Amino acid sequence: MKKLVCSLLICAVALATGLHAQSSADLAKIKFVGVKSMRIAQIGDQRVAFVKLQIANSSSSELVIADGAYTIKFRSAEIPKEKDAELVFVDETQKLPATPTKESILPKGSLMSSGVGTVEVAVVLGQIDQPVTNDNLIKIFNLAAAEHQKQVQIVLDGTLRFGVNVGNATAFQTQEIRWVLTPKAMERVIFAE
Repeated sequence: MKKLVCSLLICAVALATGLHAQSSADLAKIKFVGVKSMRIAQIGDQRVAFVKLQIANSSSSELVIADGAYTIKFRSAEIPKEKDAELVFVDETQKLPATPTKESILPKGSLMSSGVGTVEVAVVLGQIDQPVTNDNLIKIFNLAAAEHQKQVQIVLDGTLRFGVNVGNATAFQTQEIRWVLTPKAMERVIFAE
């Protein structure tokens, strides 16, 4: 009986270690595709943007974004004078608190294509009566404006709790992340109130 219990414990530790290594590698295989929709709401005296981000998953595992706590900051590009020169992104100083609003599933990818899922993020833009709130609102809208999309990067900094679906189980872990998202041009973004 002791050998069986010991074997089960060793198997459990090996599985947990393997899942941790796999899930870290899986996290590196997700990338920002674009903005699907955006809704602006007033909650108390705060203006909040609910932004649905499309995320591509090239991992062979289905991933679950459970929750997290991070800040978002925007980097603006300096437009080069030479036509073919690369954009240089400048750090913006203001950070906005953001959290995923609910658990989201990112379908697994295949050799030919990535699975694409949607993650909704609530971004606190600030108090309604403050001028800086309107500046933040403009930055959020610029994520969906075709002429601005290549000129903006979003940096998510904080912790993200995510899981890897393996068989009938989901192994969750919390990771510290600094995720740089560069929007791609979207033909259409849905806006709602």
